[in-house]
Amino acid sequence: MNKHLTLSIVVANFNNQKYLDAFFESIDNSSQKPDELVFVDDKSTDNSLLLAKKWKKKANYKFVLIALDSNQGFANALNIGIKKSTGDLILRIDPDDFFHPHRIMVEKEYLTNNPDIHIVGSNTYYFNSHRARVVGHSFSPVLHNEILKRFQKGVISIANTSYTARREVFDKVIYEQDFVPYEEYVIFSKMLSSSFKTHNISQPLTYYRVHSQIRSYRFIKNKLQDISDQCYAIWGNKISSFTLSMRTIDSYLYWRWLRSNNLLFQLFWMALGIPFKAINYLQYYLSSSSLANKRLATSKSE
Repeated sequence: MNKHLTLSIVVANFNNQKYLDAFFESIDNSSQKPDELVFVDDKSTDNSLLLAKKWKKKANYKFVLIALDSNQGFANALNIGIKKSTGDLILRIDPDDFFHPHRIMVEKEYLTNNPDIHIVGSNTYYFNSHRARVVGHSFSPVLHNEILKRFQKGVISIANTSYTARREVFDKVIYEQDFVPYEEYVIFSKMLSSSFKTHNISQPLTYYRVHSQIRSYRFIKNKLQDISDQCYAIWGNKISSFTLSMRTIDSYLYWRWLRSNNLLFQLFWMALGIPFKAINYLQYYLSSSSLANKRLATSKSE
């Protein structure tokens, strides 16, 4: 008989007041409630803390509210929450996003039935905040080897807001504030390099909120450059400047498409992005084939 696993949701919040009602309502509407919610407020300057206190009074699950005396930063706040949590499983989500009704049940059930898997993720719906509707969803790889391969090539394939991990994972790997805003690439790469096994559920189980603010090209370029540097530091793999440029343009155009509030603009950004996305897919699969051939040649020579 499988052991009953307890589950803690851990959230780090800073100034998400206008999204918190939707977040807490999505927990209430879940087909299975968490055993515990650890909500860390990172010295918000809006009314987030008051709203959290209101929802704590109504919660029919254990609600641990931590109000930090000073702003510690996203990664540090998460580590505080994870350390305070008591669940066998740690579920991550950001408070501006919200749950699919079956996410808690599905991810908990998967880890209960698959004791060899340490981290289970799922795809995400992209929810355009301005239009208040889903505009697409992610297509993350499902199997561990493909997830690992993508991280080794500098591609994030587990969403920071849509995964659940066993407590033992965080006994070995923690979030690092120095790597924000690309902390998810670093922590998942370190989990994978520590031989923790992963799996992604193909169904989207989290609504990722796409905000109206446009990420600048420079922001995306700098983030992908930082990921490239960490890819080399952790995996020893260098990403070429051409590949990095193609990924930057593709990512920028894709996020412009997701944030578009007009059908004509959506079509415009989509049309611009198609050739860059095709180049990225081609580069990825050619490099994967080359790596596989190299491994095969090495094994034959041995």
